[in-house]
Amino acid sequence: MDVIEILPRLRFIRFPVGHAYLWHDPDGLTLIDAGLPGSAPLIADAIRQSGYQTADLRRLVLTHFHGDHIGAAAEIAGWGEVEVLAHRDDAPFIRARAAGPAPGRRRAWPTGNSPSTSRS
Repeated sequence: MDVIEILPRLRFIRFPVGHAYLWHDPDGLTLIDAGLPGSAPLIADAIRQSGYQTADLRRLVLTHFHGDHIGAAAEIAGWGEVEVLAHRDDAPFIRARAAGPAPGRRRAWPTGNSPSTSRS
């Protein structure tokens, strides 16, 4: 795993497979994506390498439901007061209540709720 400073408040976390971003603002840390299942210890190490603690994490933003983006989300959410944010159309897949379309397959967005028109 590599932790690369992009900006003073933004880190790129590169895993053997996939990546995530760590953003720091005055009220704490935001993690963008959670890597594959089992990535939580690597993410915790990246947070510490960046000079913070896992207790500083306030938000986890899941960009989409694929396993290399949500894999460690449940474990990370259990670190404390971590708000998990995701698009509402991805929620059933993230919660494992439905199987999502395979990677590379075109997604069927509800009418008026495409990525370019969504308001949530």
